[in-house]
Amino acid sequence: MFGRLLMAMLACAPALFEPVAATQSLPRDLSAWSVDYVVIGGIAGITRQVTVASGGSIVVQDRYAADRVEGHVTPDVVAKIAGFLRVARDEKAPTGPPMPDAAGVGLTVTASGRAYALALTPQIAAVLDDAADKAVDDAVVGEWWESAWKLCTPAAQLAAEDIDSPIERLVFEPDGTFTVTWMGGGARTTGLPHVSIPDYRGRYTIQPRSGSIDFRAETGVATPRDFSGRGTLRIKVTQLTLRGVWLGTRAAAKRPDICELTFTKK
Repeated sequence: MFGRLLMAMLACAPALFEPVAATQSLPRDLSAWSVDYVVIGGIAGITRQVTVASGGSIVVQDRYAADRVEGHVTPDVVAKIAGFLRVARDEKAPTGPPMPDAAGVGLTVTASGRAYALALTPQIAAVLDDAADKAVDDAVVGEWWESAWKLCTPAAQLAAEDIDSPIERLVFEPDGTFTVTWMGGGARTTGLPHVSIPDYRGRYTIQPRSGSIDFRAETGVATPRDFSGRGTLRIKVTQLTLRGVWLGTRAAAKRPDICELTFTKK
């Protein structure tokens, strides 16, 4: 039922979610395919869409962490999906009236221009959920620079003393550590080779399905003051937006009235 509900919702959803074709009977000799896994939050509509292709690409879009995350899954994930498709069953036709506000999940596979609604199993749902979470985690890893910020309360003009130094380098490592270096901050060793030292470092955790992020500052050459590490994140390809997070004030006389920080990936 939810596969057909999914198709109906995708057909009238915003351009963010591409519509799919009508259902057919799934062949077993698929060489190229694209799987769409969608979580439907009842009256809230589509809350997460995960698309994985046989070539290994993955796209995640949801209402929480990912405006759009693009990445690649491991060959093991592709093999698990391909194995599922070889034995997958068509979704059963609904037996009652349509329920537009129903919550649930839907799975379709597209091959040779045709879409097929499939019965979802807990095992393949877990594979796709885990792959989507990892894609969000992987998208965060790397080096970012502060490219924009948004005030909590809009102001016509800010005094110079109310503006803090931007963050030149926010680096997320795969091991769950991060570093912060403000513009004009950090330090460099005097010996050869020269080594750049960030202002401070710490650890972070992400919950992709809720969009939450938690920073914990630890050590550095400049201890961050008025640090607030719990908030939410949104990723749109090469842009990362943090809300409710403040990574410390460096130069301003007091913490600026900023509720949102946007970073661009280097």
